[in-house]
Amino acid sequence: MDTRSQFSRIWSATSMTNLADGLFLMAVPLIAVTVTSSPALIAGLRVAQTLPWFLFGLFVGVLVDRVDRRRLMLAAETLRGVALLGIAVTAAVTGLNLPLLYVAALLVGVAETVSETAAHALVPMVVEPERLPRANGRLFGTQMVMNDFVGAPVGALLVAAGTVVAVFAPAGLYLAAAGVLLTVRGRYAVVRTTRTSVLADVREGIGTLVRNRTIARLTVYAVVTNLVNTAFFAVFVVFAVGSGSALGLSGFGYSVLIIVAAVGAVSGAAAAGRLAERVPPRHLLTGAVLALAICFVTPFAVPNAVAVGAALLLSGFATAVSAVVNTSLRQSLVPSRLLGRVSAGFRFLAFGARPVGALAGGIVAQALTPGRLFAVLAVVVLSLVPLTIRLRPESAAQAGRPTPGEPAGPVESALPVEPAAPVARAGSAGPTLPPSGTGGDHER
Repeated sequence: MDTRSQFSRIWSATSMTNLADGLFLMAVPLIAVTVTSSPALIAGLRVAQTLPWFLFGLFVGVLVDRVDRRRLMLAAETLRGVALLGIAVTAAVTGLNLPLLYVAALLVGVAETVSETAAHALVPMVVEPERLPRANGRLFGTQMVMNDFVGAPVGALLVAAGTVVAVFAPAGLYLAAAGVLLTVRGRYAVVRTTRTSVLADVREGIGTLVRNRTIARLTVYAVVTNLVNTAFFAVFVVFAVGSGSALGLSGFGYSVLIIVAAVGAVSGAAAAGRLAERVPPRHLLTGAVLALAICFVTPFAVPNAVAVGAALLLSGFATAVSAVVNTSLRQSLVPSRLLGRVSAGFRFLAFGARPVGALAGGIVAQALTPGRLFAVLAVVVLSLVPLTIRLRPESAAQAGRPTPGEPAGPVESALPVEPAAPVARAGSAGPTLPPSGTGGDHER
């Protein structure tokens, strides 16, 4: 099986997973608003889903660098599918209440932590270094299409059809993704030549992350943008949906806004490779910061669905570009034997900001108003501008990566793994995903 065939099957599996994510993450808040009107309780669902990144992320990185990465993805999708099937059956018998929604969000979050870390480390094992930006753009664009173009409206319709159906559908898709991963042949595990402790492995991964100034600064950027973006989307549904809300939208109208954001994101993902060759990384990041600020301040200043949609479109495009290029950069700078741990360390810090952001967003919105919260978030994200305008890419040697020609460490795989080359002019592209109905997930 050639490299393109390997990648196509992985892409197919992740596409199904992305669609399942879109259905589930659109359904959960819409179901929640039928059983509670508390912004804090609704935001708590996002906390439950993102908390596993903070609790287990670093140890998952060690697991990804020790175990076959395809098999980890397979196990994670199977866990999600079986867990949601069980919850769907329970909901059919007893009804879907808020505690059951919290259990579903937590289980999906645990499996997501494993699946996404493994996928991030697996892609460079089946894709040539020079094709990484294109491959990541394809994965990211498909993610947004499935999450928002398809998942958002279909998820809203599934909720209207019944809560059991809304939970059963993503369960089937997770299991279908597991089936596709079964067809990917070969082993994708790094060969370990020495025995080390789990804590030693964690320290090595964090050390590699910290030594590279570019990646360290990008991590700060990602922490702040994850915090504010998650805070925004944790309560945006309360601001937008219902006759008493500021926008007064229906559930379907809310999904249309999310689709508009996805249009920007998909366009940005498609353009990322070309832009990275022409625009300095610091400009891409600064543009993404300004776009996020516009996205946050618009609902406060102009609470109109058309204006908010335009802001989401702009923000989606800018942050999609930064996400694709940043992902490709880290994959090319970090040797395969460390990629799981470095990726997990980055995500531990960046995604660890998600539950904090969701919780803080819910509390502040309840104490003030959602609109005033959005204005505060705009000010916070603008504080990143001094950081982004000073960012410069660093060399592979500074990243702790072997110099060209030096092996990155033995890898047992169906395919030979060559040392990756740095992506031209991609030194500090943005680490966040665009605002989306999934709560502004960052850096897949």
